[in-house]
Amino acid sequence: MDALLLATTAEATGVQFNPDLLGSNTLNILVVLGLLVYYGRGFLGRLLQERQQSIAQAIAQAETAQREAHQAFVTAQQNLAQAQARAEQIRQEGRAKAEQMREAILAQAAQEAERIGLQAQRRIEVEQAQAIAAVRQRLTELTLAYVTAQLQQRLTPEQQARLIDAGIARLGGDL
Repeated sequence: MDALLLATTAEATGVQFNPDLLGSNTLNILVVLGLLVYYGRGFLGRLLQERQQSIAQAIAQAETAQREAHQAFVTAQQNLAQAQARAEQIRQEGRAKAEQMREAILAQAAQEAERIGLQAQRRIEVEQAQAIAAVRQRLTELTLAYVTAQLQQRLTPEQQARLIDAGIARLGGDL
């Protein structure tokens, strides 16, 4: 109907502006689509087929990537589980070594304390023996000084001569 209207308008008055834009555009669009389908069928078919193939390849690649990602995820989970198990093993070994070292240090400290105690005891005994020897030496000196003083005060010259002779006789000498 629009085609008839366009044809009749052009025959009657020549080229004129058609105010029915909707009707004339629809006709133009149908003509363009018909030409496009007629001449572009092969081109559009190839284009659509290439597009379909590229979409299929993209889907296949996406599925492959998804499988690879899933496999990587599974592998990562396994690695994580192994790492956690190894970390727990290392933690337990560390605790056991720490306990062994603590016991060794305590034993060494006990031995060191015993050694220091023995050294202190020996030092005390040595110093005690030195103090006793010093006291004995001092008592001997004081006693000799006292006896000497007493002998000088109480012995007469005759008693001193007899005492000297008796000492010489003990030594076995003759004068």
